Amino acid sequence: MNIVLSIAIAWLVCQIFKICTSGKLSAFNSVGGMPSAHSTLVGALAMAAALYAGPFSVPAAISYVLLFIVAHDAVRVRKHHTWTQVFAGIIVGALTVFALSYF
Repeated sequence: MNIVLSIAIAWLVCQIFKICTSGKLSAFNSVGGMPSAHSTLVGALAMAAALYAGPFSVPAAISYVLLFIVAHDAVRVRKHHTWTQVFAGIIVGALTVFALSYF
């Protein structure tokens, strides 16, 4: 599947989870919440880079660094998320891309 499309689908899956966990449709556009949409995007990007270029490739390494920066920013700088929300987002993104790549 197209990498950009699979990452976009991961974001959409995250937003659907966010609506389900909060019970409100307004959660789709809200900042914060479970799981983190930003973390979902970079988790999906990291998984896509690892799958298509290899886990030790330059694109994968760049995406890992970006993932760390986004996660750190969300929890420590902007304080919009908890580590649990960030890790949940990363898992949602990575699993969605993995599933779309192999199934």
